[in-house]
Amino acid sequence: MKFINRISLWYPPLLASVLYGIYVISTNFNSPENFSWIALYKAIVQFYADLFFVGIVDDFLGKRDLPNRNLRLFLNFVMAWVISVVFGLILYVIMKQSFIVIYNQNDSIGFNHILITTLSITVGYILIFSAYQVAKTGRQRLQSELKKAEYEKEKLRLHYELLYNKLEPHFLFNNLNTLHSLIVEKSGMAEEFVMSLSKVMRYSFQSQENEFVALEEELEVFDHYVSILKERFGDGLFYEITKTVDDQKRIVPMTLLNLLENVIKHNEISAKHPVRISVNILPNHLEVVNNINPKHGQMEGKDGLTTISQIHKIKTGENVTYSRDNGMFKVSIPYVVS
Repeated sequence: MKFINRISLWYPPLLASVLYGIYVISTNFNSPENFSWIALYKAIVQFYADLFFVGIVDDFLGKRDLPNRNLRLFLNFVMAWVISVVFGLILYVIMKQSFIVIYNQNDSIGFNHILITTLSITVGYILIFSAYQVAKTGRQRLQSELKKAEYEKEKLRLHYELLYNKLEPHFLFNNLNTLHSLIVEKSGMAEEFVMSLSKVMRYSFQSQENEFVALEEELEVFDHYVSILKERFGDGLFYEITKTVDDQKRIVPMTLLNLLENVIKHNEISAKHPVRISVNILPNHLEVVNNINPKHGQMEGKDGLTTISQIHKIKTGENVTYSRDNGMFKVSIPYVVS
């Protein structure tokens, strides 16, 4: 039963109260003056009984197709209250009648006794019912927040996969064009390019399994890939890596490679119009800078850079910033904070 599982933390104090009640009854039942101790024990039992009844009825109504929440709340209150009063009166009658018989008291259970007991049970029941509903509402709100958080996490994961899949075909398509050019212009280099490209693509596929990669590993693949591209562009492409700190940092996989793809896509690269790429490993972020040689007749676009920024935002919560100044384009990528 769901309710039983939800209130399992009440079992230890319930057991303790029962054992204490047995002790109280056995040591205080010898005198009618000690009826107050027995009444205290009855109140403890009534408390747990009320909590149990409210939960049981709530679970029962939860399985019914009721029109609205208010009706369910009303029925829960009334039904559990009736059960609670009946249980409390039976308990009271048993205890009171026992005292009357054992001690030959000149007393009887009358209407006033029943009325006062019913009122006391009702007051306690209202408090318990209210506390139960407050706790239930808080629990439902917490569950709702957890579900919302899980939904947002799943939504971000799916969004990331869509963005990553958007980059992968673009990355492969550009390199197939490069391969085509090598086959036509420098067929002897095609085999070497295919081998190098397979290593880059292997890294690309394997990196999908990792949320983050070591900067050193990314730089190694980046260095290899740029060297291959230099065979195509010759003196039109230059690059350097400047380290002001060690490269024992972590970044989002494929960040540098996709930034390189973005540079190639949007710039004319030739011996007459060379592009110089500088990768600076700074203390707090990675910086990639290149001069701007816009391709003739090409509209300026930032789709690739926007996609890279979105992936980085999803995976790290940090923003990738970029700026254009004095013919230079600079991208700043924060490291992953452990």
